[in-house]
Amino acid sequence: MMIVHPGDLRVFRFGNRAEVFVPASDAQIARFYRVRDRDLPRRFVPMIEVLDEAFPRIAASYRRSGIGEPDAHIGADLDEYENEPDAVVRQICKLTGVYDLLLTFRGQAELECFLQAYEALAPAPEHA
Repeated sequence: MMIVHPGDLRVFRFGNRAEVFVPASDAQIARFYRVRDRDLPRRFVPMIEVLDEAFPRIAASYRRSGIGEPDAHIGADLDEYENEPDAVVRQICKLTGVYDLLLTFRGQAELECFLQAYEALAPAPEHA
């Protein structure tokens, strides 16, 4: 099942996990990879630090929700959906971008905590 949340998050719920796709700009993608790879080969930068610089609202939502280290990367690997119905895979391909940020959550409770934190951090609407 797919749901669109404020901020254009596309949420796909599967039996034992949920995935959230976040649209990404070229600048965010470049920042993501630059931060992720900056200390190689000495160490891997923790994903929360990568998100801090490339997707600050996403990082703040993880921190606020109390979820551990994020499972995040750019783009979806369609091989991961080989056990899913074709209609679901078609919907993922239709509604997500090749370079979207993909967040994976281990359960529905984790996802709900994240979404509540994300919505709480939404900028106030502007009044005309």
